[in-house]
Amino acid sequence: MFDTGSPGDLQTTDIDYWCLDNSNPLIMDSIIDQFGDQQLRASAMASALAWVENDEVTPDALTEIVSGMADVAIEDDITQPEEDYYEDLTRETAIALTALGAENRDVKTLFERQDEASALTVAQQIEDKLSTEPKDDGTLVAEYAIIRPEPVMDKAERRVIDGKIVLKKIPVRKRRMTAAQKAALKKARRKAHSAAAKRARAKAMKLRSQRGL
Repeated sequence: MFDTGSPGDLQTTDIDYWCLDNSNPLIMDSIIDQFGDQQLRASAMASALAWVENDEVTPDALTEIVSGMADVAIEDDITQPEEDYYEDLTRETAIALTALGAENRDVKTLFERQDEASALTVAQQIEDKLSTEPKDDGTLVAEYAIIRPEPVMDKAERRVIDGKIVLKKIPVRKRRMTAAQKAALKKARRKAHSAAAKRARAKAMKLRSQRGL
């Protein structure tokens, strides 16, 4: 990793390839924002997939998974940043559901009205789409985290603006999770974490290939 020409004199070789120039705060802020966005999207897609694959495809189950991923615990006082993140994750999860094949109108009704029929409709729409999807969940999460496809605009109803589903403000619900919901949350977190690892491995392999290693 280091070329030690003389004692106490370290010359970086490999490590400088990974270091970032933090002299420009604008560049650093952009990198941090991009990383945060990717983590948010990975968590959202993992939540959507875990919900669809769960035995309990209800609005409550989806809400509990999202609040769990946002780490909104029942014994905690919710801070404003935590509430903001919960809202961002809720909105991004809604978009992830549309990216998986659900209709915008049904997703919006599911979240805003906590509608049981819409939940079943959304889950069925996604299951039908996933039945012909050759990619595994980890790949779907990783790809969505890096490049999120824009949801299809419903021309009859302008439900999506600038790639975002416009949802009414959804209050934070401190969670009381059932055993099944805890299992689904655990699965969602595992999907998000494995996707992050997959992105890191892919990036490392690309860098090694570029350097002829």
